Amino acid sequence: MTSKSKYKIIKGTSEWLDKYREFCRRYYQDVYPRPELGITKELFSEEVFMSPRIRQYYKDLIDNYSTWLVLNDQDEIIGTVAAAQLDGFVEMKAFYVEPSLKGHGIGHDLYILVLEFANGQAIRV
Repeated sequence: MTSKSKYKIIKGTSEWLDKYREFCRRYYQDVYPRPELGITKELFSEEVFMSPRIRQYYKDLIDNYSTWLVLNDQDEIIGTVAAAQLDGFVEMKAFYVEPSLKGHGIGHDLYILVLEFANGQAIRV
């Protein structure tokens, strides 16, 4: 069981970009495949996630959103969320927690950061 003493939340920066993208890739491979719909693990391969378009997507998240990363005691990413102030609301995206660690408060702590960031504004997911 993970407790707050076993993880820390940091601000995502460009130094974390490759690890951030890789965490999301593995998350997608674990959570999103639906073979009956033609959505397979191969759609989330390393080759796909190294494509210029996907690399730019994650660079834009780090550069243009407030991005928080949750790190375990080995400094591996185990959760993330990104938020941006837009016209009259806050957009929240890329909200992921390592599936095996759900239910341990990590998502709650990330959501609290987004609520504080929103400062009373509506949040759009």
